[in-house]
Amino acid sequence: RLLPSAPVDGLLSQDAETFDFAEIDLSGENFLSAEEILKATYRVLKQHTFCIVWFSASGMALEPLFQQALKAGFSGTRAPAIWLRADILATDPNYLLGEAYEPFLVLHKGIPALGRPGRLNTFSFPLEPLEERLHPSQRPQALMEEILKTFTPERAKIMVPLAGPGMTLLAATCSKRYAVGFSTSETCQVAYRKLIDRAFPLG
Repeated sequence: RLLPSAPVDGLLSQDAETFDFAEIDLSGENFLSAEEILKATYRVLKQHTFCIVWFSASGMALEPLFQQALKAGFSGTRAPAIWLRADILATDPNYLLGEAYEPFLVLHKGIPALGRPGRLNTFSFPLEPLEERLHPSQRPQALMEEILKTFTPERAKIMVPLAGPGMTLLAATCSKRYAVGFSTSETCQVAYRKLIDRAFPLG
């Protein structure tokens, strides 16, 4: 479900220790909101669960984000996991390297168990063709399903406070999990409805 609510308000409306996993996307958000979102997310997660936090390698410093996560109560390591998304041309390829990956932190509440023990911290999935993307921030469904299977069991309850166009919500449904997300963006809400219509066409 994608609910039209601000992330912190939406999180505070949920019961404590309800969810089995959380995904937070701070790659396009104001870093000043990170502490509040991390604290509210920690509150709604059950013990012994994972939380992943996407961040921009070029726009957000890893160490301040990691310290915010520790302050919220999470544990983890500074070494991020990596989505290898194939070649992306730089804005000026004559002197800038293309950005071929996106990093995310893997945080813990308690001591959770991986759904895929021994898995490496790189996730190699190509970007969907531009003409098939409904929103600029849309990640591949296959990537999100693999992440959910790595960090959660079937029938897990997923929390996505910054849901964007809702791909994680769709991936949860398609991998036999239940997800709740929030977005006040009308653009993201429209993209989510189109995403669901495309995945589950009527008739």
